[in-house]
Amino acid sequence: GAFVASDRWGDLNNTLNIGGYTRYDASVWYRFDPRNRVTLTIKNLTNDEYMESATSLVQIAPAAGRSFVISYSGSFR
Repeated sequence: GAFVASDRWGDLNNTLNIGGYTRYDASVWYRFDPRNRVTLTIKNLTNDEYMESATSLVQIAPAAGRSFVISYSGSFR
């Protein structure tokens, strides 16, 4: 899927524009049976660099690079 954010102001005085971005994520999963599933999620698939948030000129948070999450959902019964 795609997550899109338009240009954003990074401070209360609207003097710092941190720009917009588009981030692509992907997930694949395997279901063992009706109750058990393993999922692999890749966030920021293209490993783009962008600013995720800002609260002032000194508090600008860059986004994380490409990351992988493996999760399990189900029952051990």
